[in-house]
Amino acid sequence: MMNAPEEAPENASSKPSDKWPAYTDSKFSDKHLTKATSKIRTSTPFLTAANLIKMYVGIAFISVPKSISQAGLYGSIVGFIYIILMNVFCIYILLKARNRFKREVIVDLCDLSARLYGESTRPIMSMLIIITNSVFLMAYTMFFGAQIDQLMCKTFKTAECGHQ
Repeated sequence: MMNAPEEAPENASSKPSDKWPAYTDSKFSDKHLTKATSKIRTSTPFLTAANLIKMYVGIAFISVPKSISQAGLYGSIVGFIYIILMNVFCIYILLKARNRFKREVIVDLCDLSARLYGESTRPIMSMLIIITNSVFLMAYTMFFGAQIDQLMCKTFKTAECGHQ
């Protein structure tokens, strides 16, 4: 167990981290939630597992053949191991931040970034989320477009197809 952080002097410059509550050891406790805040958390164990599977498999599963053809078998295995380790580390960091602020209402990543680094990071985090979601949307659109093209070529035996 860690000791509670020392209070910053009144005249010292205040950083957002000075207001952090003491770290708690509980990883998944929800005893701190009131009835109002527990309604905000709509996730069930099944939805959490489905979200993790979607996050780890998602577009990475779709891109496996392309990555193997470009990087080779061993290169793609090393790449996948690196990505999995980075995902696990990021989830660890998010859980650690969640535990630090478990008695406060934090609904999304923008709230968490505002709590950690100040309100000025909220628009930056919003833009990052929009950009990453847009990239995922583009990747899925390209994948489904290529699949539909192949389906149409095979089904209707067209003379010309998009990718050959």
